[in-house]
Amino acid sequence: MSYGRQFVRIIKRVNSSTSNLDANVANGISSDTLQARAMVFHKQYDPVRVERKALKNTLSKSYLYENDKYQMLRSFLDDTKLSGDVHPGGLPACQEMSSEEFSIFFNRLLPTSGSSFSLKEAIPENMVVPLANKLYQFYMAILEREKKTRFTPMELHDLNKFSNWFLNENKLKLARKVLQQILRQTGSEQLPRDHQTLVTYFQLYLGSLASLWPTPKVQSACYDKLVRGSRRPKYVVYNSLPEGIMYDVLQKLLENDDWKHLRSSELDAKILYSLCHYNRMDLFEGFMERAWGIVDHPKKVEKEVPVDISSGTYPGSEVLIAIVTSFSYRNDLEKAVRLVDAFLNKYPQMDLRTEFWEKLFLWTRVMFDRKLDPLGSLQKACWLRMLSWYKSRGESVPYSSYLASCRYEILKQTSNYKDAMAMFPDYMSAVYAKSAAAKHNLTVVRKYQKFVIRELSARGKRDACTQFIEQWRFNEENEKELQDTFQRHWNKYTIRQEKRRSSARNKQLKLQDDDDDDFSLTGVQLW
Repeated sequence: MSYGRQFVRIIKRVNSSTSNLDANVANGISSDTLQARAMVFHKQYDPVRVERKALKNTLSKSYLYENDKYQMLRSFLDDTKLSGDVHPGGLPACQEMSSEEFSIFFNRLLPTSGSSFSLKEAIPENMVVPLANKLYQFYMAILEREKKTRFTPMELHDLNKFSNWFLNENKLKLARKVLQQILRQTGSEQLPRDHQTLVTYFQLYLGSLASLWPTPKVQSACYDKLVRGSRRPKYVVYNSLPEGIMYDVLQKLLENDDWKHLRSSELDAKILYSLCHYNRMDLFEGFMERAWGIVDHPKKVEKEVPVDISSGTYPGSEVLIAIVTSFSYRNDLEKAVRLVDAFLNKYPQMDLRTEFWEKLFLWTRVMFDRKLDPLGSLQKACWLRMLSWYKSRGESVPYSSYLASCRYEILKQTSNYKDAMAMFPDYMSAVYAKSAAAKHNLTVVRKYQKFVIRELSARGKRDACTQFIEQWRFNEENEKELQDTFQRHWNKYTIRQEKRRSSARNKQLKLQDDDDDDFSLTGVQLW
């Protein structure tokens, strides 16, 4: 069967089939066809801003059919070469598929923004970028055939998603190519007046993608390993537009009534990243004061009235991550911690994701300097603040193996076995539950177990080791592992103790020998 007929037949079947819906999905969706529902939502719109909440809900998993998306992908790849360009009408499917139908397929194939994780079962990693490029060309061919004069919210959403996909695959040039297509279509080559496009614009042209910033001089090796990551190129040309354009956009967002409604916690975070990129930390702090009434200067008084929680600009995890990342990058993590504390005090209803706490503890690890902070006091202050924040909300602290790993590195370097022991009742209890006992979780906890046993053994605390193993073992296999660890380190301890005692005896004997020599020479005890 030809590519066009096979692929389109699958898509059409997705549109017409209702028998395979999950019960939860069926309860929340009408019996109209998928294309009809997509058309209702993705109709031409009057306001320039896409309603983000509505878009997110409509494109959620519960909205899309659970047919085999990989079968669709295989059909797409069967007769499609990933090299070469696509032109309108060049493929049979272009003549039969609508942009709405292809959008449904694309969003099911890539459910999260810009992430290729869901494709790992279908294609090799080195084929992700060619596939993304071919899908993009195919989509643009359909849009060109339909000859639309203005992108719909659906199309803007999809094109921004393509741009982020390329960006996450380190293809900055391709990501900018997609954005330029959006700007040409909307007729705004410099200032896109659309929320999601503006977010993409900040990332691609105004320096708000922190992972592509140059490596800082302070803690450069640790930064490249932990912050930039192995998938990000160490050296990349990340050119940005002149500062004046960024100031122009910022002024519009703060003062122009036609632009103010575009602001959100996500976009505000991009603004902060951009100000850090241009090294305008003075404007960075000024924006925080104007947007949320937060200041770090003792002589200044914070605005008494905070932003209303129902406002789109109510601060969230994105904002605090931007603050921590930016000030840490500028070598001032302590100020970042003070500002985070100010935000948590003024906005106690902030819904912070685990991602924020992971990022905070990542930076405490990156910026740790044993000479300046020999006890790891800054990270401990962050730890206690996190515990108190969850306690004030009446919530248990969600376990994160990544966060625990960052904490472990500092505790290990400072030999702080007491705080490591406290991690078990305060933080790791959930790991011992079956639902949380994933393999990577246990790996980190085993590090803690062995570290505690090693430190207790080195201090001769045999009973404490025995009690610890009994209380915090996973199972019999883990207990045996911990007993072996204890025995090994206890043997080292006893050998060291014996050497010390032997050394002390030798010194005492030497002193006695010296005393005997003095007596034999003079006939009297000299000392």
